Amino acid sequence: MTTENRKTGALLTQRQAAAALGVSPATIRAMMRTGQIETVRVGKLLRVPQAAVSAWAGPRKVEGAI
Repeated sequence: MTTENRKTGALLTQRQAAAALGVSPATIRAMMRTGQIETVRVGKLLRVPQAAVSAWAGPRKVEGAI
């Protein structure tokens, strides 16, 4: 993600990102810790860019899905 997109894109909390991906907040924290999903530091807080959530969810396919 470019610096410009970070300035203008939506930043989600861990709970919001978890809800968007259908996982628990603990799973999001693990993904953030291991670098599986991009994070942005805002002061002491970590946020997840909406674009990172979309990018992570987009290429994933469910086994057996049509």
